[in-house]
Amino acid sequence: MTYGDVIYNPSGNNISLPLLRHEETHSKQQGNDPKGWWVKYLNDKEFRLSQEIPAYQVQYKEARKLIKDRNKLFKYAVSLAKDLSSEMYGNAISFGEAIKQVRN
Repeated sequence: MTYGDVIYNPSGNNISLPLLRHEETHSKQQGNDPKGWWVKYLNDKEFRLSQEIPAYQVQYKEARKLIKDRNKLFKYAVSLAKDLSSEMYGNAISFGEAIKQVRN
């Protein structure tokens, strides 16, 4: 989770470079108004999706640099698409559309 330029990691686990890039995308999206961004993000499903798609695209793009096995890369994309199309984001997109968006 990102608030402004701070990434919160309460688990203390290592953050992968692709996930770090995802969170950096949100930091940029928040600009000088992280509070306003979060209010809109939590209350507007379409806005939330509009913010997550580019972040997941950046995450996948970064993973492509690290994962050279195409089967592993596809499994990674599937995992991202499952998250993006899940209840976590309000089921705002189908899995099929999510996989297309992630890999775009």
